[in-house]
Amino acid sequence: MKNKTLIFCMTFILSSSTALQAGGNPDDILFFFVEKVNHYDQSATGELTLKDYGFATAIFGTGKGKIESATVVAPENKGTFLPEDHGRMYVFVKDYDSIAAVNEDFPDGEYQVSIKSEHNNIIDQKLVLAGKGEASDYPPAPKVELAQDGVKVDLNKIDPNKDLTLSWTPFSTGKADPRKILDDIIIILTDDCKGEVAGSSGLPFTDRYLTYKDDSYTIKAGSLNPGVPYSFRVEHIRNTDTARNDNVPGLAVYVVITTVYINTSGEAVDTHCTG
Repeated sequence: MKNKTLIFCMTFILSSSTALQAGGNPDDILFFFVEKVNHYDQSATGELTLKDYGFATAIFGTGKGKIESATVVAPENKGTFLPEDHGRMYVFVKDYDSIAAVNEDFPDGEYQVSIKSEHNNIIDQKLVLAGKGEASDYPPAPKVELAQDGVKVDLNKIDPNKDLTLSWTPFSTGKADPRKILDDIIIILTDDCKGEVAGSSGLPFTDRYLTYKDDSYTIKAGSLNPGVPYSFRVEHIRNTDTARNDNVPGLAVYVVITTVYINTSGEAVDTHCTG
């Protein structure tokens, strides 16, 4: 996932998911994470192609108070890096073409996160990316199927005037969190023709989100414009560590993303894509 895309998509979700989950009441920071991710494209006939790997960390603000600074210390003396300030978010993202390259710069092990905000002060919170440096650390890539009226549909003939249901192969390595902070989750993102996020299934610790137990998500009729391309990202997110510091949740996760590309039927009226 590219830096610009991550920042835009998370800003979109934050702006559209403002209610906090029952039982959580963070001040300035909704949650933070460190992650390793791999990304697959799915063809129209269902084949999966591995595209790239990445490392990312992000801190999500609630909008109540300003995030002032953030640092992350990597294990094995790989140094300290500074997530960049993007208003309600602090973000660091780096993409790689191999799992070995990710592991060289960002090995598995204990990461220490420090965050200072107007009302929160998190010092050296430990988050462990517990893996073996292998492909099996990541969840299996989901294969995605799209249906309308209960029937599998042609990806180039999606009717925007009907509900569209995305389903996927089971999140077989997903599990409940023994610390009861956050179970393994699933996020669905809709990207428009310019790669900007146009819809989401929700963000953890907000009013709505999917867990590893879910196997489908429905995009309501009228949510997509006619005659234009879209893509859907199905993200399976496996926790290897969870923590809560100053009442703020922190996560260490492995993520796999499958992207499916579609076209809607009808005459294009969206000048954002055609202009």
